[in-house]
Amino acid sequence: MKNTHIFLVEDNKIISNMLIDFLCFDGHQVVLTAFDLKEALNLIASGQLRGKGVNLAIIDGNFPEKAGDVKDIFGGPMVAKAIKDANLGIQVIAHISPEGNDAKYGDVYVQKGNPKELFTAIASLP
Repeated sequence: MKNTHIFLVEDNKIISNMLIDFLCFDGHQVVLTAFDLKEALNLIASGQLRGKGVNLAIIDGNFPEKAGDVKDIFGGPMVAKAIKDANLGIQVIAHISPEGNDAKYGDVYVQKGNPKELFTAIASLP
């Protein structure tokens, strides 16, 4: 996939910032970020993904409903479904830790901690 405009959903700000750096270094643009479920769903509902030309979403699987919430919620599948239901034509990469939940919500599954695998997955998308 070329000319990627990425929507990144990751609740860990250190991981989010690291991913942004890696992705930008590889020539991609992260144009929107969300750190919790509510923020991600609001960005989708508001039309901002279309407005920013997002064509790829990289979504963590397991993140809280709101920032600072300690309860784990499998928000990745909910965010991916909202994107697909909005018929935006956005590819979804399920980006979860090795011990994370099932990643059936993405078009592609990529394990966290391996930027090369993430870049390969992005390149393989139409």
